[in-house]
Amino acid sequence: MTLHILLLTADRKGLVWVTERIGFLAKGYGNFASVEKVKYLPDLGVAYSAWRDETAVVAWGKFEEYARNHPIDFSDSNAVGRLLNNFANEMLRPAQLSPYEKTPADGHKVRGMLFVTLGHSPRAYRVTVGLGPAVYTIYDEVMAVAGDADNPATLFVRYYYPRSNKTVKELLSIGIHTVR
Repeated sequence: MTLHILLLTADRKGLVWVTERIGFLAKGYGNFASVEKVKYLPDLGVAYSAWRDETAVVAWGKFEEYARNHPIDFSDSNAVGRLLNNFANEMLRPAQLSPYEKTPADGHKVRGMLFVTLGHSPRAYRVTVGLGPAVYTIYDEVMAVAGDADNPATLFVRYYYPRSNKTVKELLSIGIHTVR
């Protein structure tokens, strides 16, 4: 599973997003593939990614069209929250889900998306795409890890992020070390 590390700088005017780009396809034969995991839309000033299963991948593929068909001011965090929540609800028609599927309380194990608005003060959001979709603002080391959140390497982020000065250079080191 993909591990995403998204860390905000101390002044909240910058961020670091680290994830792997190479995917292992099968055992043996040295099979690897390069996959676009973070989609950047420069004209809208946003970037996003998804993880877990086919529903999340479909959502990832449909978000650009949805955002263009529902124009908002991406610097307005309330408008962004509403857009993301409506999008998550639209991606989840009841027939798509098992009646036994539940959204875990911590939101880490359910499929989801990361969404970042770029500009003078970037904002980062985690969107759970499960029963009872929810949008969370990412602001600390707990919400900074997504995808393979149970990976033991995430302890490195949880330990060092609060203790760092949160400069881009430090955050790159923390993120890269965690993904490796």
